[in-house]
Amino acid sequence: MRGAVNEGVRTATLSPGHEPPERPREVRADLVEYLVIAFPDRAALGSVVPALTDIVRSEHIRVLDIAVLARAADGALEMLEVGDVDALAGLGALDVDLGLLSENDLRLAAGAVRPGEFAVVLVAEDRWAEQLSRAVRGAGGEIAAGERMAAVRVEAALADRQDDDRGR
Repeated sequence: MRGAVNEGVRTATLSPGHEPPERPREVRADLVEYLVIAFPDRAALGSVVPALTDIVRSEHIRVLDIAVLARAADGALEMLEVGDVDALAGLGALDVDLGLLSENDLRLAAGAVRPGEFAVVLVAEDRWAEQLSRAVRGAGGEIAAGERMAAVRVEAALADRQDDDRGR
């Protein structure tokens, strides 16, 4: 648990589990990203449990931290312990390695959560890209930046391309 914080806000992470010895524990810092996954209500939070569990077990990602945010209709923010959300009970089996999210990080992430919504904030290492990272570092390079593109931007570009293809 991160412990009690100001304004009655509580945060926590899952307890670290034991990782199989064949899987390296070193975190590739250049492969770490965060996601804020927003939902219209508390019950919907559980919809991510099967998918998240599957991608962790397949070693596509490693969860480094996870937290839950609740934004009340009046805009008030609450940071919840994963264990306090029944819909997320299945995440208790995940091996959460590190607690990287600070209260300030969660407040910043909460900017993506609209009034009345709930969100899972996930920090994960993209294990699927480890081979690329190793090759880049081996050549003296680095993965210097990355960003998830906004869905509306991708959708607009795809629509423009379809319009161009129809015009040919």
